[in-house]
Amino acid sequence: QVEVRLDGQKLTTVTRTLDPDEENDTNITANTTLQDAGEGQTLRLRTPDDTDSDSINVNAPPAFSINNVQVNRPVKGTDLQATADIENTGDRPGDVTLSARVDSVKNTSEAVTIAAGNTPSVSVNLSTKNIPAGEQSVSIVAETKNTLEGTATETTNVDAPADVSVTLDSVTNPAAVNEPLNVTATLRNDGDISATQDVEFRFNGSQEGVNTSVTVAGDSTTTV
Repeated sequence: QVEVRLDGQKLTTVTRTLDPDEENDTNITANTTLQDAGEGQTLRLRTPDDTDSDSINVNAPPAFSINNVQVNRPVKGTDLQATADIENTGDRPGDVTLSARVDSVKNTSEAVTIAAGNTPSVSVNLSTKNIPAGEQSVSIVAETKNTLEGTATETTNVDAPADVSVTLDSVTNPAAVNEPLNVTATLRNDGDISATQDVEFRFNGSQEGVNTSVTVAGDSTTTV
């Protein structure tokens, strides 16, 4: 019988048969756990008659953590972009899949291979087509072979696109021939972002005068 120990902990015992005066190389397989990881571990083989040992390093498997999450503030219809630092805290390289989710809306995942000890910045995009405008909680998820490695949550706002309407407030009435016709109108932007648009004045279908360029801030009104 050959007993295998790592830093005093028994890993396995195997049985080998030898004839008198026979010498034979043999392979022994022993499973380690995450708790066994570390440098300078003492591997010891023991038989009823002898013992031998050596120092080995047991590498930890790849493991991942999410840090420094940043999410942009998109306009509905454009992509939400989430960026995070993904650290491989293990001793071996590994593959990890990063995805961004808002409620049930999930993006196409981004798979990357990260070397041991490295912390690359990884970005993933998520379409806002099916995400309502307003404040949203974005979950960043790191997975390996359907195993959850880490998750982080960041809040952002999906802005409604500019939506400008015009209301005619007043007009000179009655109008006099060859006299200025004064018109007052209110432009309202129901979106979240500002918009610059040309205001065109038409009389009986014909354009009169020069277009006026007007900027209306998000969720506000302006008078021209």
